[in-house]
Amino acid sequence: MIIIGLSFVRLVIQNIVRAVRSKSPRGYERILNGGASISPATHTELPREEEPVSESEDEADLTIGGGRLALVKTTTRGSIVQADIPQAQTLSVFVEELAVAGLVAINTAALATGAYDDDRRRMSAIAGLVVWVYTLLLTSLRLFLGNTQWRVPRLWNHTATIYSFQWLFTLVIFRSALIHPASRLAQSLVIAEFALTSLLFGMAISTRKGNKTILLEWEDGIEPGRENLASLFSHYTFSWVDSIIWAGWKEPLTMKRVWNLLPRDKAAAVLASYRQVKRTTVLSLHLVKYFKGMLLAQAIWAAFGGALAFAPTLLLRQILEYVENPSIAPRNVLWLYVILLPVSDIVRSICDGQALWIGRKICINIRAILVGEIYAKALRRKAAAGNDSTLGAKKKKKEEEEEEQGVKKKGLLAKAKRLLGLGKDSDDKKADSNAEGPENKDKKGEPDEQANLGTIINLMSVDSFKVSEVTAYLHFLVAAAPVQLLVAITLLYRVMGLSAIP
Repeated sequence: MIIIGLSFVRLVIQNIVRAVRSKSPRGYERILNGGASISPATHTELPREEEPVSESEDEADLTIGGGRLALVKTTTRGSIVQADIPQAQTLSVFVEELAVAGLVAINTAALATGAYDDDRRRMSAIAGLVVWVYTLLLTSLRLFLGNTQWRVPRLWNHTATIYSFQWLFTLVIFRSALIHPASRLAQSLVIAEFALTSLLFGMAISTRKGNKTILLEWEDGIEPGRENLASLFSHYTFSWVDSIIWAGWKEPLTMKRVWNLLPRDKAAAVLASYRQVKRTTVLSLHLVKYFKGMLLAQAIWAAFGGALAFAPTLLLRQILEYVENPSIAPRNVLWLYVILLPVSDIVRSICDGQALWIGRKICINIRAILVGEIYAKALRRKAAAGNDSTLGAKKKKKEEEEEEQGVKKKGLLAKAKRLLGLGKDSDDKKADSNAEGPENKDKKGEPDEQANLGTIINLMSVDSFKVSEVTAYLHFLVAAAPVQLLVAITLLYRVMGLSAIP
């Protein structure tokens, strides 16, 4: 019921925000192509090569509201875009609809026939009926509104989450029904419910996330990445990279055979998205604010992985206690502990892998942001204050001419004083120093200019790499280590008491 409540609140908030944004006066306008609007159905068609893009059209794409914008193009000229549609896209949703309807019928039959005579089981049947009626509503919206303009986005995430948690809960009930059945009818209903829930859970983890069409872009002959095409099981086990690993095992990989980055992970897209966020704090806090979603997901995975690090030890302790005293628990509980030993270690590996994977993605994005921002700052500084600046060329030239005239006047005055014998030594020194003034200034400015260029290069090549690498492994210190420390102190306190604190 908690999951249903959270899902319902999330859907309500999501649709309210969507409605407010749709009524905003700053919404997007329909893109025109030669005066005619582009049909939504043609956005997945392959580009026609016989229609070259002129320079004027290319410049128009980069200009919005009279101002020139950078990093707005999402595809590369000459690239090929193709739509990848999942197999049995509509049929899978129809099968989900039938399975959820069957689960609603099973819980209704359990309440109508009185198969669950216990109050606790009756309440579980009522909760299950509410859950599956709500899920039936979501799957119906996916089935009937999936290809219309009234569709509700991200419904697949809600249904997949419900299937996963319900499968875990039903697994415990299924085990109890096999060991201690209340009645023959109740056992049959639990078995049927577990079978349908397992079917829905299997479809959720083996289907592409969202069960939606993905646009793939071949840029300069480089194959697109396969991450968007992977299922949940492939994401958790990283089996979606098996093909490129197998290709690299057969023969050495070259850059032409390495997959391209996802469009959202390219430097241009990352910088464009980052520059849309208002900068109201220092750079470190601003980066944390921008990556807060990914950092939170990384911390959750790392915390679960840190907690599960002690699971094999605790399970082994329970097994040894059972061996010493078999009367403390039934034999099937011992088998449950034995099965959970490898399962807990596998889950821990999945958590650690996902946390590290998210950290590496944050690392790449932060490095792209830092290098791009430092480079942009260097270009602005060079244009405004550099020795070879084109913006201040006229002003600098004028200053140089005035300085040369002043040097000439001072040189003539020094010669006149030498002829008259007035202030020879001191004026000669001043005249020599003034005559060589511009050259000395240029020589004096060269080390500073070289030092500044070297600092900028170090910032882009060395410092940005070090900062980004820290973010890739920061979850071990921020999330995993505190959880492991807390669990370790708790376990020691149960054994040693207050002596565990020091």
